Amino acid sequence: MRHRPFLLKSRKEAGQLLATRLPATTLPQALVLALPRGGVPVGFEISQADVADVVRRETQELQRREQLYRGNRPSPALSDRNVILVDDGIATGCKMDVAIAALRARQVHRITVAVPVLSASACEKISLLADALVYLHRPEPFYAVGLAYAAFGQTSDEDVAALLARAAEHAS
Repeated sequence: MRHRPFLLKSRKEAGQLLATRLPATTLPQALVLALPRGGVPVGFEISQADVADVVRRETQELQRREQLYRGNRPSPALSDRNVILVDDGIATGCKMDVAIAALRARQVHRITVAVPVLSASACEKISLLADALVYLHRPEPFYAVGLAYAAFGQTSDEDVAALLARAAEHAS
């Protein structure tokens, strides 16, 4: 049996632990954006999460998901905002790279990437792209994000929509 020195119970626990690692000055004014779907439970625990569906593969699918996730809530204003960009882990950094570029194009002020686990190569890459990087664990060797979790089931669209609705209720 392989030794596993680091194991999170869930994405919920990952978000709670990450929240304690973020500088206190970062959270109050920052907008938390979470990459769907797995990043949303992590982001929800960090703060009142919102979804940043910045990796746009199919316009039709994006519109369907945005409507499903956001409902009638308007998209948040991003220009000149401090943003905490969250995912449940980073293996290669490709998705996060695109998300950071999309936020830079929307002229955010500062981007802090917060993830529970990432590979060494992703750590190096994201450190160059984001203004700050906060993480819990960088295993060597890195095999997969899911290995850092005891429970790493699929996050459904319904789960995302429910968490965002709860976050909106708390923000009101």
